[in-house]
Amino acid sequence: MIFGNLKQLDKRDFFFIFALFIFSFVVYKTIIAPYSHNHGVIKLTVIQNNVGIANIDQPRNIQNQNSFYVNILDFTQSNSSLSHSQLGNIGYSQNFFIDFETKLVLSEDKNISFTISSDDGFNLLLNNTNVLSYKTHRPLMSNTISVVLNKGVHNLKLNYYQGGGQLGIKAEYKIDNQTYFIGKDSEFVQFMQ
Repeated sequence: MIFGNLKQLDKRDFFFIFALFIFSFVVYKTIIAPYSHNHGVIKLTVIQNNVGIANIDQPRNIQNQNSFYVNILDFTQSNSSLSHSQLGNIGYSQNFFIDFETKLVLSEDKNISFTISSDDGFNLLLNNTNVLSYKTHRPLMSNTISVVLNKGVHNLKLNYYQGGGQLGIKAEYKIDNQTYFIGKDSEFVQFMQ
């Protein structure tokens, strides 16, 4: 046996086992767990539609769907198929929706500008309220809105669709004259699943 005869275990052996357990728990919570949440703070669900898509609010006719996690919201690496620096080429090229979900935590009340660049349409929701939209087809263009958010946790959802032709979506926020991708932490904003 590793510890010899169990009858010979004393308080020091139990203390050692308990300390080893606590050490393992602390290592897991501080080193392993933060980097094991599917390698990203943004969940995206890609939904292949069975029929063509003309606008973001069109009812979905789902053929299949897949979920992934990414660290930043930037899908502008390729304009012919869905690609991300972290995932590579995902393989979708037309008639699909993507639902992005994350939470942002503000350390204090702040005015934040959100910029969505998309080819085709999108809905941006903060705390389940639609704050910015572009409903139909377009080339890669941007829309921006500024909002005041209170200190605390806020739900952010971005619904996007790609009909046909070229594609791309990226989302950024600006705080105190600094611009970051959604998913990238800053001095006042932290992202989490």
